[in-house]
Amino acid sequence: MNPSYQDSICKKVLDVFTVIFLLGTVIVGIWGLGIAKDALNTYKKLNEITTEGTLINYDRELNGKLIDKPYLQSLYVIPPSNMGTKEKAHFLVNICLSEKNKDIEINWIDIPDLYNKLWGHEDFHNINKSKLREFYNYSEDILTLIMNACWYREYGIISADSWSTFVGYIKEIGVHPIFLCAIYGCCKYSYIDKEFAEELKKIILKEHGEDTLRVIYKDMLKPEWYELCAKDK
Repeated sequence: MNPSYQDSICKKVLDVFTVIFLLGTVIVGIWGLGIAKDALNTYKKLNEITTEGTLINYDRELNGKLIDKPYLQSLYVIPPSNMGTKEKAHFLVNICLSEKNKDIEINWIDIPDLYNKLWGHEDFHNINKSKLREFYNYSEDILTLIMNACWYREYGIISADSWSTFVGYIKEIGVHPIFLCAIYGCCKYSYIDKEFAEELKKIILKEHGEDTLRVIYKDMLKPEWYELCAKDK
């Protein structure tokens, strides 16, 4: 047999095996990508479930505090509809005071002033101020929960539907003076960043409008409000 003919046969056989090998490699690669994609989707789903579980547990802890300290439920009181905006704001603060000292009201003008009344050195251990600081700390806990949920939503770890559950807090108490006070304090010391602060502002304006803010926290309506908080240190 002609050697050149044999070489030609061998070359053809080698080419066929090469093509088969390459096709096999491609098929295995595609199959591997499919497995990797499924694994990634499974990981994302498990991550979402774990994260939602963490948020739900934190939410339950907040509800547990309402059971352990029933007076904290005053944060959710709905004021009489016939009150003016400023009157409602003062009503919401005063209803959180100690039952034994409701006649001793805390006079405040706006949210920065209320914050200073709660945390300023003057008469710091006043029973009413101490009680309101409990509401403040509880509001900070709520902010922490909302902030974590917001962060997880931005990174696609939880769904938009899950995020809307935590927005419910803002719908309920978004313009409560103590809650606004907690937002002010967290911005003041950079416990929350500007992006999240602006997200809070956007939701508050959407759910509650500008009326309350114009009366008790007009700085929040300014574009530079986050920076104004930091200047108050």
